[in-house]
Amino acid sequence: VSGCQETADGVTMRHPDNCNKFIVCLHGAAIVQDCGLGQHFSPSKGVCDFPENAGCDLSSSGRY
Repeated sequence: VSGCQETADGVTMRHPDNCNKFIVCLHGAAIVQDCGLGQHFSPSKGVCDFPENAGCDLSSSGRY
């Protein structure tokens, strides 16, 4: 997983292959995190939410 090399610390983005995961950038590293049970990452909100609210779309850009 990449995309954090020149991104500010604390920026979150969707995981490229899994709606239940997200990425936090920290010192240029991409740290993969899991959403809570049954939740998806919402790129527009930058947090995990219920799937019907998250709108996870693996074909679109995950940065917000």
